[in-house]
Amino acid sequence: MDKQYKLNKINKALTVAFGTDQKIDLLIKKDKITSEIKTLMIENSGEISKIRYLKGLQIIKILYEKLLGLEHHFASVASLNEINKISNPNQYPEFEKLKDLIASKKDKKRLLI
Repeated sequence: MDKQYKLNKINKALTVAFGTDQKIDLLIKKDKITSEIKTLMIENSGEISKIRYLKGLQIIKILYEKLLGLEHHFASVASLNEINKISNPNQYPEFEKLKDLIASKKDKKRLLI
């Protein structure tokens, strides 16, 4: 049975009880049930704390995994940008010089024509 239900039942019996021996027995039972209720409440709060701790660890783990995923993503984006820079000929000074040389030859041809 529920401890609180038992406690209420004993309290009602205490109001009706006439003999001192009967009242003492009921008070001893009441004290025992009250201590059991307190013990259960302490155990329950310990279980709740344990569950909260585990959930907190799970959240930290999930956030860490997301952080690693983002780090990987941004590292690949940075690598892709570097690859694009390397493959772009406009990044090289020699190509710029050659382009200027071709443009100047074009201008000379236009002047001749």
